[in-house]
Amino acid sequence: LEHENSSDNNRAPWLKCKRLAFDFAGQPLPLVDTLPLLDKLRGAFPSAFICYHHGELCPIPFSERVRDTSLLLPYVNRIGHGLCLGLATLGINPDDCGSGKEILATNKEVSYQCLYQMAKSSIGIEVSPTCNITLGGARSEQVFRQYVTNFLDAGVNVFVGTDDPGFLGTSLDAEVAILEDV
Repeated sequence: LEHENSSDNNRAPWLKCKRLAFDFAGQPLPLVDTLPLLDKLRGAFPSAFICYHHGELCPIPFSERVRDTSLLLPYVNRIGHGLCLGLATLGINPDDCGSGKEILATNKEVSYQCLYQMAKSSIGIEVSPTCNITLGGARSEQVFRQYVTNFLDAGVNVFVGTDDPGFLGTSLDAEVAILEDV
């Protein structure tokens, strides 16, 4: 990767544009494996917009996803889904197999620390109601609305998306309607 202000004329035209965006989505990897790339991108393209989908249902343990969110904050402009932060604010752990109140309280505290840092740094969070409810992470519209309210109460900018409208049979209007009571 080269710096965005490089004078190298052999670069691809899309690398010469003034505003790039990177969206990390798909099969989640342990965050520690992607941090070096995020660091390179942020160093090479300091004005790039970076979205990292984090906190959806995946094989990475829930408490680890909550904890690792803070590692993303120096690099991203927006977190996609952030389901782990939302559920943690409500004291919910979908991996919970009797893990106890101490772990739930720690997740909740770490989640709010991340949200307050996100608000302070103007890092937004993208939510996709139908996706999060259909895949079971949010459990219900009521749970979803509760944690989106917590995001907003913490001062975080919330972006509403459709995620995969063809597969999920939704539209932006339908997604917004789910959030009308928030």
